Amino acid sequence: MTTSTTALVPAPYTASDRQDPLLTDHEATAVLDLITRRGWAVVATPDGNVHGTSPDGRIYLAWLPEDPSAWSRGIIWDLHVRPEHGPGWRQEFGPDTPSTAVAAFLAALLAPVA
Repeated sequence: MTTSTTALVPAPYTASDRQDPLLTDHEATAVLDLITRRGWAVVATPDGNVHGTSPDGRIYLAWLPEDPSAWSRGIIWDLHVRPEHGPGWRQEFGPDTPSTAVAAFLAALLAPVA
């Protein structure tokens, strides 16, 4: 049997192969990649939840896919922010929020103010 070498070369990646960023992905990769690149302390619990804290300690983010309390409140992402001046605030995202949307929100939050 002969095999053409052209048959072994993968087809080029096309834009139609990409997942729609507006679709739910039910994973944390985009966010975890962002915060680890930014030097956050990240801890995964034995039950599958992930907690991250920014290097300055002012931002805490939890991914809670295995937390019954979070699910009962309809959330999977829990973000807490403590500004240098002013009151702290919190943002929660539901289980159908794509991790790319959470990552974009967090990236905008972390962007330097011009």
